[in-house]
Amino acid sequence: MTAAIELIGITKRFPGVIANDDVNLTVKRGEIHAICGENGAGKSTLLKILAGELVCQEGERKLGHNAKIGYFSQHRGDQLDPNNTVVEEVLKCAPPEYREDQVRGILGSFLFRKEDIYKKTSVLSGGEKSRLNLVKFLVDPPNLLLMDEPTTHLDILSVASLISPSFPTARRWSSSAAPAAWAAPPPPRSSTSPRVPSSPRAPRTASERRRSGIRAG
Repeated sequence: MTAAIELIGITKRFPGVIANDDVNLTVKRGEIHAICGENGAGKSTLLKILAGELVCQEGERKLGHNAKIGYFSQHRGDQLDPNNTVVEEVLKCAPPEYREDQVRGILGSFLFRKEDIYKKTSVLSGGEKSRLNLVKFLVDPPNLLLMDEPTTHLDILSVASLISPSFPTARRWSSSAAPAAWAAPPPPRSSTSPRVPSSPRAPRTASERRRSGIRAG
């Protein structure tokens, strides 16, 4: 299987710090890699190198044939033009066949309502910037996806949508056997999490309300 992207002997130094030292990595088509480590270990730096955002002092980065990178930066605003409105930002990267009303409909499904689509990207919250970047992937899907802590700033439903196979972009990526690399924050100290009880469903029908002792108003 051919490589989608490859790093050969990569070394990246900052003043007083070696972030990545002699890194060799091959991501083949169809593979998914997770980059895990403590804070400051160089995960985001490595993803920026893969995305072509940073130049290394040593080594070589090889991009596979027809590889199209989609980079989801840890700093969400890095991939947005602060002078564009939300709808302008999406239209800028959308293929020519997309009409503005189509883009508005997609933005609406990502909780951008009415006047929200005319906000400048510079004033968006972290969650809004995350959702806007996901919309950009949806209208112009990459085949090599690099995501730096992608669930940061997203609500629970958005996270569930992002990792669900039914998510439209997930279908496109999986259908093209697209590789991906993820950077993840360090795991929590405890391996167990408290169980959160689910809320009971409210009675819906008249018979359910009678059984539960609730009278119709």
